[in-house]
Amino acid sequence: MRHIIPPAFLTFTMLLLLQTSAWATGPRVTTALFTPDAHAIHAHDFPPYLSNEVVDGGPISAITTEAFRRSNLQASIQVEPLRGIVRYYLTQEHAFAIIEHHMQFSEAEKKQLIFIPLMTITEHYFYYKPHHPDGFNWPNDIHELKGRTLGYHASDAPPLWQKAGIRIQYGRTIDMMKQLKNGDVDFIKASKPSIQWLSAHYMPDDQANFVTMGDHHDDEVIQIVFNRNHPQGASAAAAFQKALDAMHNDGTYQRLLQQHTRSTTEVRHDLAHVAP
Repeated sequence: MRHIIPPAFLTFTMLLLLQTSAWATGPRVTTALFTPDAHAIHAHDFPPYLSNEVVDGGPISAITTEAFRRSNLQASIQVEPLRGIVRYYLTQEHAFAIIEHHMQFSEAEKKQLIFIPLMTITEHYFYYKPHHPDGFNWPNDIHELKGRTLGYHASDAPPLWQKAGIRIQYGRTIDMMKQLKNGDVDFIKASKPSIQWLSAHYMPDDQANFVTMGDHHDDEVIQIVFNRNHPQGASAAAAFQKALDAMHNDGTYQRLLQQHTRSTTEVRHDLAHVAP
């Protein structure tokens, strides 16, 4: 049986997720990320969820590492700077597995892959407050955004955007934030924890300027994808799923997730003290 995280817990986690001691202790990663002679799991750098720059590699890394430990499988997470590199390893090099979100696969490719959900995150739409001092709320009709430009993660934007006359510009979240500030895009799609983390580390003077367009949001699933073309892909997927189910049932999953969460008040307090 596969577990989907309850909506209430998702809301708490995804709105409030941030590393508990990243700034107090400096960047750290779990040694499990660099286990020698292990199968490589390629993943896109995605702080604060999964990155070499956050404590223990982030909650996704912690959960994945524990599931592999319980499965008696040797695997290491290799964080790549670009999503295209992750896709290349999977489809061209027949990598053991990847961790992905916002990645499109053809029907033929899907037949060779095994998808296991790890986490569901909530993504909102953000604008840059100085460009819209009176606010920029989500419209009742998407067609009211005609002529606007949306900053988006990758090439999987729903066709309805283009049909509504909305231009799409793809890139990493931090790049989209910079383009939003420069006025090159009108709004971007991202999770609140990502915006909080990236603004705190790279754009500290603008932390309060990235504002959500009301409550409009979408849920996105982060998955581990095993490759059937790899000799151990299918058997490893079955063992990993069994271990992940057990982690949900005995509370380990929730415990690991909660170790990487904080309240909004605490997050704002920390950000106020680390900003240069």
